[in-house]
Amino acid sequence: IHAALAVHGRNWILYSVLIGVAVKITGLSLLHASLFINIILDTGFIVAFIVLLKELGGSRAMQIIGAIIILFLPYINHYRDDIIRGHGYYLFVFLGIIFLIRYCRSYKWRDAVLWGVTIVIATLFRVEGAVLACFLPLILLFKPGERFSCKVVHIFKAYSVQIFIALALVAYLLLAFTDSSLGFGFGHKLSRLSLFVREFYQGLPFVLREFQAKAHVITGIFPYHLFHYGIAAFLGAALFATYIGYIITTLGLLYFGFFWYAIVQKFIPADWSAKAVWFGAIILNVTITAIFLCQRFFLTERYVALLCLLLLLAAPFAVVTIYQNWRAKKPVLTGSRWLLPIIVLLFLYTAIGSVGHFGPSKTYVVKAGQWAKQNTLIGGKWYSSNGPFLYYAERKGLYDQRERRLPHLNLAKFDYVALDISRHDHKSEKKLVARLKMQPIKVFHNKRGDKLLIFQKQ
Repeated sequence: IHAALAVHGRNWILYSVLIGVAVKITGLSLLHASLFINIILDTGFIVAFIVLLKELGGSRAMQIIGAIIILFLPYINHYRDDIIRGHGYYLFVFLGIIFLIRYCRSYKWRDAVLWGVTIVIATLFRVEGAVLACFLPLILLFKPGERFSCKVVHIFKAYSVQIFIALALVAYLLLAFTDSSLGFGFGHKLSRLSLFVREFYQGLPFVLREFQAKAHVITGIFPYHLFHYGIAAFLGAALFATYIGYIITTLGLLYFGFFWYAIVQKFIPADWSAKAVWFGAIILNVTITAIFLCQRFFLTERYVALLCLLLLLAAPFAVVTIYQNWRAKKPVLTGSRWLLPIIVLLFLYTAIGSVGHFGPSKTYVVKAGQWAKQNTLIGGKWYSSNGPFLYYAERKGLYDQRERRLPHLNLAKFDYVALDISRHDHKSEKKLVARLKMQPIKVFHNKRGDKLLIFQKQ
């Protein structure tokens, strides 16, 4: 367990502990224990996906189609071997949504507690779960046919686990303040949660500052009279296009089209509780990722993955409707005799790409880590711009993606340096080598041209 914590970092407490326990029980290496945990979490997620689809009103045929879609989804298959917290995060968020839907229908204590426990576990995987834990039960305020006082009672009931944990933390803090022997050693464990609190208070001002900074840059490039009044609209349109592009890249154009077709045509027959919780989760995830994009002007597939998985739940409803229209030869676009065969071909292309992975391979990072594990000193100090490399190598070290920090670091204290060079950054490769004043002892790369260089202090 201590080895997993050391390699992963102590902000990943739960994931690291699970890997450590798997190592202790099975005797596997850290890498194989991680893959074993991933298999369990991914299997649970697929089951949770199908169960949530059923809660939304999906028939047996839709559940089968949903199982096929999620099993061959490129994102799931491309990241199944990666040691990332998303495997557990997706599972427990979906479980939390399932239990919250059931709670909204019946108001049973069992469902309220299960919702609270699962969403708290999800937060231990990724801090974004705290947003769902804090705001998703508020959807009950909009439930029709109930008095406001009843809604408030039901909401507090849904927050029972969160309130209990918050009170326990406050009590511990008070005890730690009065009894110095308890100390505040657990503070670093809450460091990720502090990001949520900081974003809650400072998120919007941060967005405004970033917009102003980017607007200033634009006015310095283009004529003032052209962009003075349209800078906000220009930046907003650019960010919106970027955001939609990330969703389409992660989800796939085919499934993105299915989602909008199902929503516009209102094919999802679920009751108010299911649709309200589902839409609430989607809106909160859109808010989280949109704020992040506006603050940092970039996203990755992993940041929008949960949102895309929630959108994917609409796909089976669209597929079944298209099939029924095609079979009945209805005089509409979805009844065209060519549309369903084209969709089947596109799905086969997606499925083949999911299994074969048409994208760039990351196996060079795994091979580099395995080589470093066998050919470098166990107690050596590392600096790496690639976090997974340190994990595969089972080495401790400083991980920082920003190579621009290299001139400001005291590299003399590191025995080894590992730099991940993108195919777009080959021009900077020579500069990095010049800064280090040494040649790499080993170079690993994929067919696209991405490299990982390993240096050893002479």
